[in-house]
Amino acid sequence: MLRMLMKAIVSLMLITAMPSISLAADSMPPAFTATYQLNKFGLNAAQAKIMLQRSENGTWIYKSQTHTKGLVALFRDDEIIESTTLRVEGQMIKPILYVYQHKGSKKNRDQRINFDWNNLQAKSMVSGHPSRIRILNNTVDNFSLQLQMMMDLSGKGLADSYSILKKGELEEYRFQQFDEELIPTPAGDFQAIRLLRERENSKRKTIMWTAGELHHLPIKITHIEDDGTEFTLLLSNIQGLNQQQND
Repeated sequence: MLRMLMKAIVSLMLITAMPSISLAADSMPPAFTATYQLNKFGLNAAQAKIMLQRSENGTWIYKSQTHTKGLVALFRDDEIIESTTLRVEGQMIKPILYVYQHKGSKKNRDQRINFDWNNLQAKSMVSGHPSRIRILNNTVDNFSLQLQMMMDLSGKGLADSYSILKKGELEEYRFQQFDEELIPTPAGDFQAIRLLRERENSKRKTIMWTAGELHHLPIKITHIEDDGTEFTLLLSNIQGLNQQQND
């Protein structure tokens, strides 16, 4: 169960995708820090903190830190750290360096991706195993996807399909968009658009709600596995994005 829980944490933080059509750089959200809690069977099992900061050289740093909490932490002290250094070029996010580290499991895992945009290649190193992947002009890593989607939803809206780099391969995601709903969270109640992603030949699905008043930051994400197991990520605190710190 613990392995499934940590897999769900990663899945919930990486479910958004890079659109084929992006927006101008001025739709980039301002710097922010958002904290989420992961719930399973009514328990607060983990906490994730996401931060967006702009560097002096004009690039952006997008970073998250996730760790187990409560009863789960008594059995397994897991920590996941991810970061993407990126720039906004024209109408697209351009990742420069993606780093992933998972500590505390039976076997620590790490990944590093360097993006070579001149040659449209990504150089990936996964737990010591190198590979080179051909990328498209609009490819992003599987963490900065969320940020690109925020930009999209704040402007022209979602594209029909999404191309992302995941586990050394390019994948295509598709989302269905539904009307706004009022979603309660520990950080407050928000009017949010509901998005649904279903997998072909699978019962797995991901449902996400994004709040327009927070530059379409996801405020709730629910992931349902093939066996019906459900995990929910809820926004618990937000600083920046025109919001005050929540106690």
